Amino acid sequence: ECVTQLKSDVEMHIQSIHELRINQTVASDALLSKLCDKDASLASLQEKLQVTQTSLLSQVKADFSAKELEWTGQVTELQAKVDVLTNEIHGQTLAHAESEDKIHQLEAEVDRWRHEADQNQVELASLRLKKRQIKRTLETKLDEVHATTTHAQDKWNHQ
Repeated sequence: ECVTQLKSDVEMHIQSIHELRINQTVASDALLSKLCDKDASLASLQEKLQVTQTSLLSQVKADFSAKELEWTGQVTELQAKVDVLTNEIHGQTLAHAESEDKIHQLEAEVDRWRHEADQNQVELASLRLKKRQIKRTLETKLDEVHATTTHAQDKWNHQ
């Protein structure tokens, strides 16, 4: 009876181990199936991520290329405007320099005229002085001629 009991206990124990193995295999298969599903899902997500990254990178490159073209156009326009303004400034600088030269010429001419006017004033003053001297000399000579004529007439009348 003890051996039978022991046999029965061992068979029960073996049966339990067998059931545990079956349950463990079923659980392991279920986990393996879930793991395979997760792996497939992860692969799908990685593929979607790769497609999305490629798409976004292409879009960013296209956007950047478009912006780069736009910026290049703007830079070209701005450079053209800078060139126009630089030419205008150069032209205005030349015109300003010409105006400055003309002003200096006119100032020199005005200075020359002033100098000539000053010389003419000195000459005029000198001529006026000579005129007064000549006038006095003529008045003196006239007085002398009058005196001589009067004296001669008196002498003539006296004789």
